[in-house]
Amino acid sequence: MKKSITILAILLITLHIQAQRSIKFGASANYYIPMSMQKEGTSPFLFLNSGQSAGVELSFAPNKKSSTRIKLAAEYITGTNNKESIVTYAKENNIEYLSYKFTKSNPSGFSIMASPQIPLFPKSQSKKLPLMWLDLKAGVLISNQQNVEFFLGETTPSAEIKSNAVSFVYNPTLVVNVIKTSKLFVNLKASYSNFGGFGFGVSITEQDCHGAPCCRCYGGGCLSCEPVTTTPKAN
Repeated sequence: MKKSITILAILLITLHIQAQRSIKFGASANYYIPMSMQKEGTSPFLFLNSGQSAGVELSFAPNKKSSTRIKLAAEYITGTNNKESIVTYAKENNIEYLSYKFTKSNPSGFSIMASPQIPLFPKSQSKKLPLMWLDLKAGVLISNQQNVEFFLGETTPSAEIKSNAVSFVYNPTLVVNVIKTSKLFVNLKASYSNFGGFGFGVSITEQDCHGAPCCRCYGGGCLSCEPVTTTPKAN
C-alpha cells in the first residue's frame, strides 16, 4: 500500500507541473461481471465471481489546441470468489485435497491507471448525438494477495494457489454523457478489463470540453462555432 501511495503522489506532482491549468476532477463507481478468463483464472484475482469499485479521476489538456485529454484514475476494487471453479481447477491440475481455505476472505486491490481520453465525433454539430469519449486505460493493480490452500488432513497445506501482489491491468472504457449541467457531467461507462471482465458504471466530473471543436457543449473551454462576421469598409 505504501508503494501505491508513493506512485500516486509522484503522478499527481507530475500532472501538477505539466498541467498548469485546467485540471478536472471526478469520481466513479463500477460493477464488474467476470468472464471465464476471470472466473476460472488465478491472476490478478483468484476465481472472481463479481466485483465493485469506487475511485477518483483527474485529467488535463496537454495544450490549448488538443481535444484529447490525459487522465489518471485510481480505484479501490473488491469482490467475491467463484468457489465452484476451484473444484474444476483442482481436477485439471491434479490437485488432491480433502478441504481448502482462502487465506483472506475476499479479493481486493488498488489500481492506478493512466489513459488518453479521446473524444468521439468532436466535430459533430448534432444535438441528438451525446458527447462520447474513449479511455484507453492501463496501469498496475496491487492486490491483497488472497491465496487458496489445499489440505489432505494435515495442518500444513499440501498445495497452494497464489495470486500476484502486483499485476499489469488494462481497462478500455467507452464513456457517454447523459446529463450535462453548467458545472458537471454525469456519464455512463461500459468497459472490459483483464481483472474484472465486463464493467458498467457511472461517473461525475467537472465539465470541461477544453479545446473540443464543437458547439454542442457550453463549457468554457469549447471553441466557438458561431460564424465570424465582419463590418464592410466604407468607400
